[in-house]
Amino acid sequence: MLSPYVIQEIKENDSQEQQMLYRNLRYIDSHNPEHVLILSGDHVYKMDYNEMLTYHKQKGAEL
Repeated sequence: MLSPYVIQEIKENDSQEQQMLYRNLRYIDSHNPEHVLILSGDHVYKMDYNEMLTYHKQKGAEL
């Protein structure tokens, strides 16, 4: 779990997913990841996301 950052850019009409992304953007950026997978809380389960990423790369999907 990431602890949220408090920032001013969050707008009241942004979705909860957008708000959480904004709140954690600096934390994500500080780790300089090649890819970031954003999932809804009800979709987090035991799955090999590396397999999914590899499949999308092989198919030439935009990442």
